[in-house]
Amino acid sequence: MRRTKFLFTALILFLLLLGTTTILVLGNEYKIGVKQGDNLAWKCNIVDEKKLQKLFGIGWQEKFLLLKGIREGAIMQWEILETSENDLVYSMRTGSNERALKIVFNHLGWTESERTQGTPLEMRLYYFINPNHFPENFIFLDYVPFWLPIPVGEYLKELETTLHEGYEVDVTYLLTLSLEVKQGDEQGGNPSEDFKVMALYDSQGILVSYKLYIGNHQVLIDISLISKFIYQFPVFLILVLAFSLVTIYFYKRY
Repeated sequence: MRRTKFLFTALILFLLLLGTTTILVLGNEYKIGVKQGDNLAWKCNIVDEKKLQKLFGIGWQEKFLLLKGIREGAIMQWEILETSENDLVYSMRTGSNERALKIVFNHLGWTESERTQGTPLEMRLYYFINPNHFPENFIFLDYVPFWLPIPVGEYLKELETTLHEGYEVDVTYLLTLSLEVKQGDEQGGNPSEDFKVMALYDSQGILVSYKLYIGNHQVLIDISLISKFIYQFPVFLILVLAFSLVTIYFYKRY
């Protein structure tokens, strides 16, 4: 009887602790879900060069930031060098410097394998902590980003009102961001036909899947996350482990 009472009390305390932790996490402002030392890798599963050239014109890769040099079967790697959650970046919308999140990473673009050695390019990406500080009608350089602040769903929903009208955010079941571009909407009369980009993210703000396709669901670019080495241990697992050890200890004493 005493053991049963103890186990019931311990369970109630654990649930209260977990609830408190959840409230604290939800109450925080937007954060960075990756850390210094993290390594990420994406693989290009499909890239249809001929159709992309027809869609965007000659030299189509130059319109992208992270997709330059992409080819089928190749891998893009990031090594996170530094993160900051208190940078200042000029906002064209407010006319002043605003607080921003920053990651600095070594970018090794589209090599044959994860073991391929090369000279990485150091790059920086920023996000305003307040999504309303982005310019109105904003379009990402690669149409959708490879990294987002967390919580991803809340950030995307708040950012949606600032994005170009072709964007759509759906975080009901999965964390997705899509963009539909109509024929002739871009400079030079491009694209030659309508196309759509669909992106899926994980809870850490990392792009899991990128697909660019035209009519009849013809996929011209397909990229997927293949490697994620993250230096962190979820709070939930820590709580579960601590609860289990404490429960076992006191259960034996009773």
